[in-house]
Amino acid sequence: MKKFLPIIIILFGVFGIVEARPQKEQLMDAFKAQGDEFYFTLYWHPDSCETFRKKIPSSLGWVGFEYGLWEKVPETEKLALLEELGVELDRMDDEMQSKWWTRHNDWQLMHSQLKLLAMFFGSDAGDEAFIEFAFQDPTLRPGFQWILDSRGPEFDPKHVASTLAAGETVNVFPRLTSHLMNVSEKHRLECFSRMLAKIAEKKPAKAE
Repeated sequence: MKKFLPIIIILFGVFGIVEARPQKEQLMDAFKAQGDEFYFTLYWHPDSCETFRKKIPSSLGWVGFEYGLWEKVPETEKLALLEELGVELDRMDDEMQSKWWTRHNDWQLMHSQLKLLAMFFGSDAGDEAFIEFAFQDPTLRPGFQWILDSRGPEFDPKHVASTLAAGETVNVFPRLTSHLMNVSEKHRLECFSRMLAKIAEKKPAKAE
């Protein structure tokens, strides 16, 4: 038993080093694995958007995450962003850090799911059919409040998708994703079930 004690102590020491790894390094690893998609999530996710958007000059007038504009941001500023976020995360305890990464990954997954479902709506008008459906859905409808607030009380939302400007369209999926992050799992699953049922309706039945 005495022979095993030093080994156990060493193993715990190694795991302790892993846990204590600076968050900046973990952020860098995520960026290397995902590329600019990682920055896309940092731009939109409520847990990181405030820090991220401080790095974007107001003169650029971004209405969403602009990949073309982001490519022009100096690499030193991009790394400074990860360093600042890393410092913020390092101030958290292990449990809060774990929750931050879980929410970040959940946001990415949910955004991908929404985009995939929208693609299967198969509308020639791009995402318009999906947006019209989503606007009428009881779970997703509150995620459009930002559009209603910008239009004013006289706005008729009957065909909201056809009234969206290009700058608003790029906001739809990220804002719906952030809204779904605050919805119970039960309501999210019911919402996705309604989408899948609608997609099934639109698909022609195969001949016997």
